[in-house]
Amino acid sequence: MRLQHLLAFSWLCRRPLHRGHRRYLLLFVQGFGVYQGPGLPVAFPPTASTRLARWCFRRLAPAVRSGRVVLAAETRAMQAELETFSQLPVRLFPHPVSVPADPATPSPRISAPGSTPVTITCPGFARYEKGNDLLQEACRQLFAEERPRDLRVISQWPEPFALPDGSEATPDPSLLADGRYQLINHSLDRPAYAALLARSDLIVLPYRRSSYHNRVSRVAIEAALHGIPLVFMSGTWCEEVVELTGAGVAIAEETPEAVFHALGRALAQLPELHLLAQRASSAVRHHYSPERFRELLVD
Repeated sequence: MRLQHLLAFSWLCRRPLHRGHRRYLLLFVQGFGVYQGPGLPVAFPPTASTRLARWCFRRLAPAVRSGRVVLAAETRAMQAELETFSQLPVRLFPHPVSVPADPATPSPRISAPGSTPVTITCPGFARYEKGNDLLQEACRQLFAEERPRDLRVISQWPEPFALPDGSEATPDPSLLADGRYQLINHSLDRPAYAALLARSDLIVLPYRRSSYHNRVSRVAIEAALHGIPLVFMSGTWCEEVVELTGAGVAIAEETPEAVFHALGRALAQLPELHLLAQRASSAVRHHYSPERFRELLVD
């Protein structure tokens, strides 16, 4: 749902077409608030867009309260934001993810304690909001330590991206020359992505909170489905996944140093994190399953 859709449904639910047994589910992935910082409430500036959205919700209110229109969100943070903004009840519909039952697709493996190499993966095209620049700086510190050579970090980085100061973030040639920092510079089809997960021992998601405080990361769900622990930014939606698994290490703040320290803690706890992630994978599979989404939909 976006503003234009909200406007259309606020009109549609009052038309004769709405009579009978029709019900509408309006699923919101984006909200109407502005992120203010960790621990602070989302702000709703009095713009033309927010005024129009409030007007639409007022028109929808009788239908929502009667159950003819259901407002829904994929994350608890978005659910809370919409309820605050609309002053209406909002249902939680966890993002559905299916695991392909393809025998040709390799199942992700989790390294046994002591096996080599330990592979840390950051899937998804590199962007500022995903914190790939933070991870790259953290890798400089990680590789500078007296660590064994049986450690590698894989990042999907096909092209440079812009930083807020106008400069471009590009892969560091000195890290690439090290051999433990590897880049994937192309899109991955389903088998290739499954193969990447299959050799991943940790998934690191140093996402910036301004973009991911209430936004789903499908990668986080897929990692948890396959029993892979997460290193994730605190204050982002990823916390909802880690609450289900207990298999995650939070990055305290949006700095390379914080990413470095979180990676160090995760590496030190790797066997325990693996065990927790594997035990919780079936619960995650149910929580984010298409079957559960359908059950909520027809309820």
